[in-house]
Amino acid sequence: MSVPTSNLVKSSCQHCGGGIEFDADQAGVDISCPHCGVTTRLAVMAPAPKPAEGAIIPLAKKNVKGAAGLRVAATFFVMIGLILTIAGLVTITTAPTIMQEIASILLGCSGVILLALSACIVGLALLIEAVENK
Repeated sequence: MSVPTSNLVKSSCQHCGGGIEFDADQAGVDISCPHCGVTTRLAVMAPAPKPAEGAIIPLAKKNVKGAAGLRVAATFFVMIGLILTIAGLVTITTAPTIMQEIASILLGCSGVILLALSACIVGLALLIEAVENK
């Protein structure tokens, strides 16, 4: 007794990109995507051609929005920088000893450094955004 073998192939939804596995005989049929529910056409994806030996293979562009993550980091650094700067300014006026004055100056300076770092991160985020939108 022979077991029928199915000819399953893979495709993806043209709307959401979700993977769909189907029998090759169903190619060209419109179905409702099991992931997003939008009507999509089942298409057999051709296998990628093998690169020639020694060929330089370009990296695929990833769908990563790096600028959004940098904005979050910049916001965090701004908040921490402001807190450290204000804490340094407040404690320097109330520091009774020279060691406490030095500590509060270092505290304030580290806050200013974090503020400068956040400005650099914002600039980097704007640069990444410009490249992504190109």
